[in-house]
Amino acid sequence: RVMVDNLSKWRDDIEVISNDIGLALLYRDTIEMTLNIATFNPKIQNLNWFKILANVYIDSGAMTIRRHIGEHKGSRSFIRLLESIKRNPSLLDATDIALDISELNSISKRVRIFSNKRIAHWDAVQTLDTAIDVQSISEVLDKLEGLVEKYYSLLNSGKGLKVKPSFFEPWHIIFEEPWSVRNSEGFVFQREPNVNPTAE
Repeated sequence: RVMVDNLSKWRDDIEVISNDIGLALLYRDTIEMTLNIATFNPKIQNLNWFKILANVYIDSGAMTIRRHIGEHKGSRSFIRLLESIKRNPSLLDATDIALDISELNSISKRVRIFSNKRIAHWDAVQTLDTAIDVQSISEVLDKLEGLVEKYYSLLNSGKGLKVKPSFFEPWHIIFEEPWSVRNSEGFVFQREPNVNPTAE
């Protein structure tokens, strides 16, 4: 009975975890494709707007990773799920789980330091350990994606799962339309105070 209860909880947890990481992967792909589009247009590729976009993504991605490599009691993190399975290795090999935990902790070390010293807190001195880029986030998310798909299959009798969701619309068409609207006085960058955007 205990084993059945554990398995049910692990399956519930990995569903929640896969959804959270899936969103992070979707954000990652959207941002990376947007930044890539900019590299082919010399008129915009060096604009600070893209640096801001990248930094916002880095912060968001780092916090998603921090959630799933953290072991805060009561949280649904991927590391806590693996640790729980390792303590009850009736279905899976504890040695293999320990290796996956070690590899995940190793690849995510710099992101953990960054999220602790530059997002959750702000250390007075920035070191090389607190410098991070889009690629650093992407590498850890790729690792999480592979591990979540692996353990989802193991916990669900071989049933497969694609963590990363698909786009439901051709999102890039927003770059084929002008973003700003021009009226007789020039470009309009904000709505009139009395305009209700939901009424359109």
